[in-house]
Amino acid sequence: MKQLIYTSSASTGLGAKALAKIMASAQSNNEMSGVTGLLMYHDRTFIQLLEGEASAVDATFSRIRADRRHLRVLKLREQEGQDRLFPDWAMALARPDPTLEASGRGLKSFDKVIATLSSLRDGETDPRVLQLLHAFVEGAETAIE
Repeated sequence: MKQLIYTSSASTGLGAKALAKIMASAQSNNEMSGVTGLLMYHDRTFIQLLEGEASAVDATFSRIRADRRHLRVLKLREQEGQDRLFPDWAMALARPDPTLEASGRGLKSFDKVIATLSSLRDGETDPRVLQLLHAFVEGAETAIE
C-alpha cells in the first residue's frame, strides 16, 4: 500500500463543469486500477492524496504529471505501508462549499473531509499527512473569509 500526496496549479481556472469532467475521469480510472483518494481544489490550486498498490499509484501520478491541466506538479510526500485513509472514495473532490455534497457523486465539502480526518484514530496514518490536508483546508477557508 502506497500513499502519495502532491500539489499542482491548474493551468486555467476550472469551473463546475470542468471539475465534474475531471472527477468522472478520475473515478473511472481509479476504480479500474484500485486507487482511492482525495482531490482538493481551491483558487487554481490542487492538493491530492492517492493511495493504493504502488504500481497503480505511480501510473496515476505519471498521468497527472503529463496532464496539461496541471502546472508545477510537486510531490510532497510518498510513503509505503499505511492503511487507506479513504477506502470508500475512488476519488472525492473537496471544495469549500458546504452544499456541494448534494450536487454529485464523489463531491465533498471541506467540512466532510475534516470530519473524516478527525474520525481517524491515533496511529492510523502519519500525522504529517493529516496536518498537510488540514493546512490546505484552513488556508482555503481563511482566503474565502
